Amino acid sequence: MNVTLSGDNAGVGGTFYRPDLVKNPNLPSGDRTRLRYFDPTAFAQPAPGKFGNSGRNVVRQGGVNNWDISIFKSFPLGWEGGRFEFRAEMFNAFNHTQWTGYRTAFGSTGFGSATGARDARSVQMGLKLYW
Repeated sequence: MNVTLSGDNAGVGGTFYRPDLVKNPNLPSGDRTRLRYFDPTAFAQPAPGKFGNSGRNVVRQGGVNNWDISIFKSFPLGWEGGRFEFRAEMFNAFNHTQWTGYRTAFGSTGFGSATGARDARSVQMGLKLYW
């Protein structure tokens, strides 16, 4: 993810800049929470008239830990080729939280936090008739 700095800090008429990087912004996975996904103290305001030294994509976005599971059971019916099938499907079966909407604008309210999460576990069941 890119961390940005609003305003024209370098004084050249631009609007998209980066802050200074003073240490590693990536927290260990066990220390990440929704309110502190990366370390906001790893960034500093560059001196007036200067461009920040932060590179592109210095903050790692969280990985995906999503397991979808399906089970099926077919039951024969009395005529040739006839059967019905029961199916149960679980999406995000282990209900792992996956954060989204990271606040990456340096100095903004909530800088370093995630504003949302992907869908929680969902289950669907169905019957299918073959004839």
